[in-house]
Amino acid sequence: MQRAIRYIAIAGLLFVILSCSHERPSSLEGVVFLQTQSSTTILGDKLLIVSNLSGKMRPYLVQRSGWEPLLKDTPENEVSDLDFFRPLALDQNTVLFSVQDSGREPFEIYRFDRETNQLKNLTRTPHVDEGDICTSEGKDVVSFRAGDQQVVRSLTDWSSLPVETKSSHGFMRCMWKNQNLLLGVSKKPTPNAQGAYTLSVCRRLKDRFLCSETEALNTVRHFVDFERIGENVGFFGLTPEFPFRQLYELDESFQSITIASGFPKNGGDVLESAGPFLRMGSGSRYTLIAREQSAFPEQESLREVVFSSQQVGGETWGIVAAPNSPRLPALYSEHKWLQILPESLRPPRNTPSIEEVWIQSPSSGERFQLWWFGPGSRKNIVVWLHGGPRENVSPRYNPYFHMLNNLGFAVVALNYPGSTGRGLSFESKFERDALVDSLRTLSVYLRENRHSSHVVLWTISTGFSLARLWAQEGLPLSAHVSQAAAAQRPLRQKLRAAFTVREIPVFSIRGMNDRFPGGEVEFEYEGGHDIIDPHQFTEMTSKIAPFLEGVASRPPATIE
Repeated sequence: MQRAIRYIAIAGLLFVILSCSHERPSSLEGVVFLQTQSSTTILGDKLLIVSNLSGKMRPYLVQRSGWEPLLKDTPENEVSDLDFFRPLALDQNTVLFSVQDSGREPFEIYRFDRETNQLKNLTRTPHVDEGDICTSEGKDVVSFRAGDQQVVRSLTDWSSLPVETKSSHGFMRCMWKNQNLLLGVSKKPTPNAQGAYTLSVCRRLKDRFLCSETEALNTVRHFVDFERIGENVGFFGLTPEFPFRQLYELDESFQSITIASGFPKNGGDVLESAGPFLRMGSGSRYTLIAREQSAFPEQESLREVVFSSQQVGGETWGIVAAPNSPRLPALYSEHKWLQILPESLRPPRNTPSIEEVWIQSPSSGERFQLWWFGPGSRKNIVVWLHGGPRENVSPRYNPYFHMLNNLGFAVVALNYPGSTGRGLSFESKFERDALVDSLRTLSVYLRENRHSSHVVLWTISTGFSLARLWAQEGLPLSAHVSQAAAAQRPLRQKLRAAFTVREIPVFSIRGMNDRFPGGEVEFEYEGGHDIIDPHQFTEMTSKIAPFLEGVASRPPATIE
């Protein structure tokens, strides 16, 4: 049977849906909870992606004609509780994955062979976290982090070659320059003002690898990933030498770095090389530009958000989202992104409008970027504080925001100090004074410009630390929704107690296998740090809806 081909042209009118009802929609009406990972690889002549279409993170082969499950002939009982991440193709038929069981913190490494339809757990160490894989050019040797160790193994017989290194944490990124030379980057146990990373150069000596450390990364503030530059090695990263991320080249002795030539030197972060294109980011927008282009394009003209890009058989593919569509595989053709949907997916309906707002602190003069999702007249507002801090909220579809709009709340997402997209100076301001300044400025804006009635904080992961500051400053607050708070149980209990004294209700969302377990939980799901299963998202919504309706029925929040 011929597959139906479904394209979505982002650079034009994306969806046209007519609503027959003038009443407020139900909480999940028109909402699509689809997550597609940024990490992709090429298997055969097709793009291999990982998505939660089935309810678990599973690999799919994608081409113009649609999606094909990679594990379609694998018995479900072999993979039922597994989520797949970071695919890495070895040849036309074989691919490695980092795999998580039921959201538990340790990852293991699996290999799948299309010819034999065999899925094999290579590591079988459920209590050791393994990942950050790199393979040699011949794809016969692999290196990966295993707990606090770095491991090198043969992919032929899985035999091990010892790695002698000073690093106590294994490598967060690695790259083979050749069969006998492995490079690895690890975070310093106690980062200093000069840099947070160490470069290890590992040379093969008969039956082992001996690693030495160099000072090349001493000034690097953020290491993104390695990149091959001809016969040399480079990396995308952030240093004080330049305000945005650039491609840096290591010298032949791996002792020093220089900015690689031929790349844009203004306007944004250079994040990835993709054939004739570069993936760049600025102001929480991400796009592809031609290599010869000298600067980042006008931000207001960018509708799509490009999370990754890959060259497949002369075509440019990517993982792309837009204001009214989730992250999906997409083909770049005639200066437009064509998203390719699986046959079973219906696009979101009645998606939130998105408005970019800049507010300025009267005390420091600093400007802060907000994204307003939903009707501008809404008086009930959810303040969304993302995790990170080295993250941001971009102008794209978010099922949480869609759901909250359906419940009668507008969402304002603050890219607070420490967020990416504005260069090193802003990213370096993840400290109390700057954060409090941003929260105070936002609170005043909501009260005086939006005439807010109820303000609800919704914090994700490390965004929890900003909720603590909001409480300490006594800013108007109606409720706190704490999702996957990256904080130990005593800190979470202390903040809950402080809000209880102020009669501010708290709703906690947490996975059973979260890295910070325990504590009072209003919605606990079977999984890890993130909600992956759409059914869990639906169940969470059924719990949070009456909570928020109760908040909206209370008297408005006031200044203390």
